[in-house]
Amino acid sequence: MPLSFQHSCSAPIGIRQSEVEAKLQSLLARAIAWAQRHQHPIIASLSFPLDQFAPFHLFAVLQHLELSHRFFWLHGQECLIGAGTSLVLEAQGADVHRILKQKWEAAREQVVALGDEQVTDVLPTFLGGFRFDPQARHTSSAWRHFPDGALILPQVVFRSTQGGCSLTINHSITPEDTVLTCESAIHLVLDRIFQISASLAQDALFRSGMVSRDVDTSQEEPWKQLVSDAVRAIRQGTMSKVVLARSMRVNARSQSSFDIPSLVYRLHQQAPLSYIFAMQFQETAFVGATPEQLVAAQAGKIRTMSLAGSALRGQTVETDACIGQALLTSRKDREEHAIVTDTIMQQLGPLCNTLHRPVLPQLLRLPTIQHLQTPIWGQLRQGYSLLDAVSALHPTPAVGGLPSDGARTYIRTYEQMDRGWYAGPLGWIDLNGDGEFVVALRSGLVQKQTATLFAGCGIVANSQPESEYQETCLKFQVMLNAIQGQS
Repeated sequence: MPLSFQHSCSAPIGIRQSEVEAKLQSLLARAIAWAQRHQHPIIASLSFPLDQFAPFHLFAVLQHLELSHRFFWLHGQECLIGAGTSLVLEAQGADVHRILKQKWEAAREQVVALGDEQVTDVLPTFLGGFRFDPQARHTSSAWRHFPDGALILPQVVFRSTQGGCSLTINHSITPEDTVLTCESAIHLVLDRIFQISASLAQDALFRSGMVSRDVDTSQEEPWKQLVSDAVRAIRQGTMSKVVLARSMRVNARSQSSFDIPSLVYRLHQQAPLSYIFAMQFQETAFVGATPEQLVAAQAGKIRTMSLAGSALRGQTVETDACIGQALLTSRKDREEHAIVTDTIMQQLGPLCNTLHRPVLPQLLRLPTIQHLQTPIWGQLRQGYSLLDAVSALHPTPAVGGLPSDGARTYIRTYEQMDRGWYAGPLGWIDLNGDGEFVVALRSGLVQKQTATLFAGCGIVANSQPESEYQETCLKFQVMLNAIQGQS
């Protein structure tokens, strides 16, 4: 198994450094020859095989490097951990998706993949995401390091798939460079990673909780009133659904900052079936454990899911089955789910030659909550990419509402909160256009001793303010448990 989830292992990063050094010189010589032949700078993406790596330990190691950006992604055996920046693509404003796609297409001409013969299928990978609404009226300085959209080619990327593990180094090279100068610069980073890995206590991720939480009940009644007002607007025909979110603030128990790798580890313990992510810009981290895939692409084939309608897990097998069956037959939840499913089919239809879905939804059971889920899959038309699908789908009715424009306008006007990247697309895309984006739910923005958590729910004509409020409390639970050290 390429990933090691043990609390400790003899080799947290399974790599033969002598082999890497020998191969690095050869790959750098090829990269410099490429730059000289074409007479322009390139970013050489140099990949090497690894025996294994321990993802949480490795992410903790990267915290000790003086690098401004870090990224963590884990779902099943698919893991991506990146640090530093070789190329940063950013965009602002209402047209952020189109602009960022253009920049990504242009960047593909700058990056040259030069892999070891054992990792020829490993391609340069951009990591990033998008703000929920680049035209939001209420903005917070807490999100100041997060642009409306960003795709980042990290300096180093550790990756694991079912096929094995790899290390990729992305390094800028000019025609004037030499193997010696490039090798020295790369070794400064790699040697530091291995030195820290060897010295870092591997039980550092398993400390007890670090926070005390003061529940701000002053938000409860105003938010319930917001739900009541939205129900009234829906019944008056303004829209058919709107998703309203709220935030909760928690503070560290001491003056010590939150430990992001520990939080990521505990999120995985809490929600092993979810997508675990962390995006760090400077000293601010956006962290979460989302159950919702937005869309994935591989060789032109796309897959996504409709996820809407929620209920608690039962305390026993019998009660859990009863709750699940009630969710499957709930008129309110089935209607909400059907809206989301039908909208996704309509949004992806123009991009696809074929598009499929089962007739009935199924249950997605997570540790503390269960959802209605419908898988959707198809084949992209020639000329369309994963980024086109991301743009077409966001925001889904599960995080925005219907009709989309009307719901977004309502959220901008009445929600009184900056969602930032919460409920926005977050993920990765490689040089070929393969990749995956999720909807960044069950998440929080962490800044030193403070974390702001986010949760929302879909409001329709028969929504009840109290039950919707309790649903948000339930959705906070995974992040709260992780922050408080419960697993």
